[in-house]
Amino acid sequence: MDLPPDAQLPIYYEDRDTCLGTLGQLEARELTEVEMNSLYEAQLAVLECLVVEGFAIEEAPSYQEYAQSFLTDQWSPYSKVSPADFAAAESLCPQTPPVY
Repeated sequence: MDLPPDAQLPIYYEDRDTCLGTLGQLEARELTEVEMNSLYEAQLAVLECLVVEGFAIEEAPSYQEYAQSFLTDQWSPYSKVSPADFAAAESLCPQTPPVY
């Protein structure tokens, strides 16, 4: 089933919560300032890679916007990559590892 990226978010959050529950961590924790900044910089590097590889990507939010919405509406450089192109994009520009 091919769903637009926005329609996949509820499915992602449900799967994420299930996974975190099996790890004994029921909710994503707030990151420290250092962790948040590190993750943001890593996401910007992925964004730059996707642009260099020719993917049409939306502009990144400011750091302040990214940090404020991290637990409620997390931005990803992959958010506008089509499902058909996702595997190629991830192969060329691997996603940053999750932070728990």
